[in-house]
Amino acid sequence: MKNNYSSILFAIAIIVASYLLGNAIINRNRPQGTIHVTGLGEKNFTSDLIVWEGNFTRESKDLKAAYADLERDRTAVTNYLKSKGITEGQLVFNAVSTNPVYEQNYTASGNYAGQTFTGYQLSQTLVIESKEV
Repeated sequence: MKNNYSSILFAIAIIVASYLLGNAIINRNRPQGTIHVTGLGEKNFTSDLIVWEGNFTRESKDLKAAYADLERDRTAVTNYLKSKGITEGQLVFNAVSTNPVYEQNYTASGNYAGQTFTGYQLSQTLVIESKEV
């Protein structure tokens, strides 16, 4: 009786393992958490939000001068946009990005001879969000 019990238990374990292994093989290449769509759908709608993005850049050998020029540009852009009816609350100025600028130097034979610092490039991004489309 004990021998039959272990044989039955072993047979059930093989059946369950075969079922799990079979499902694993069948589903091994199926991506999880995806939606599959077949066909085409279109819907017209009226937008209620507009997002514009732009940036302005200045280059100078002197970092302070470049920041001053960039600040003048920011003021000019802000004043222009305000004159066109955009409020300051709709303007988002992102952080200034500062990058050194180098000139690549080569010998007369065309071999790389190093680089020379030529200044800084400062760039700032502006995002305008408005519900007045």
